[in-house]
Amino acid sequence: MHIRFDILEDDTGRLTFDREGSKANILDQTTMIELGEHLKAIASNQAIRGLVLLSAKKSIFIAGADINELSARDLPREGLRELIRSGQEIVNLLAELPVPTVAAIHGACLGGGYELCLACDYRIATEERSTIIGLPETMLGMIPGWGGCARLPRLIGLAPALDVITHGRRLPATEALAHGMVDALVEREEFVSRACSLIDEGVPHREQHATPDASITEAVVQSSRDQLARDPGGVNPAATRAVDVIAEGISSMQKALACELDALVELVPSENCQRRIKEFFRKEAARRRTKRETTGEDPVQAT
Repeated sequence: MHIRFDILEDDTGRLTFDREGSKANILDQTTMIELGEHLKAIASNQAIRGLVLLSAKKSIFIAGADINELSARDLPREGLRELIRSGQEIVNLLAELPVPTVAAIHGACLGGGYELCLACDYRIATEERSTIIGLPETMLGMIPGWGGCARLPRLIGLAPALDVITHGRRLPATEALAHGMVDALVEREEFVSRACSLIDEGVPHREQHATPDASITEAVVQSSRDQLARDPGGVNPAATRAVDVIAEGISSMQKALACELDALVELVPSENCQRRIKEFFRKEAARRRTKRETTGEDPVQAT
């Protein structure tokens, strides 16, 4: 088991991510299946008045999806499609829960981890140095595929979302708050009480940013494409594809998810993606060696 579920005295449900035998939480198939089972049970329990998501780890909320599973060379294209689709369906279960939901973020919250948070009604975070929030998938040659390209523009607006996603931004909590990616900064020991107070407020009525005027959308999207074309490091195919996906899916959540799925199935097996993933693991291995040599500790890995 990698997720614990309990019900607090006020009938608030609590999901605590705590991957066995690891300093980090990641979203591999086993964890996602377990999450889906919990969410189905929560949806059918009419006594639960709300749900809060937390992590038991010292410096990781959820580091992201399991890159090894996603990029396995022996995974056939249809297998990859099904892996991504099942992830989308499980995240949608969270988004569709009939009770208010709160993600309480402490530590690295990246990629699929933040996509889970986007499916919640509220997001609160600690201001600790370890709390880093973002969608860095384009730096690995892929795009967010569990609703990140669909939900972030609707939460913070088209232009800011394009900037965060195409550049793979990893933001400290204060910057994430300024972007609107979290709702409040909270001390970790106050997570449950603050989550319960937000649940008392019910589902928030937020301004929706998904459907600006067509001419404005076109101008913002073109500006993003122009900026990427001027990148001194060269054009990143994943970043340009993210722009396409966000632009195509801005009118419909269902279409946005379908575009994410199609794009990921094409991007993950690509030479660009496989090269970037290999380089990522090479740098992580070097970082871990240096950390062990200088401190004797084995650092956790965040996407």
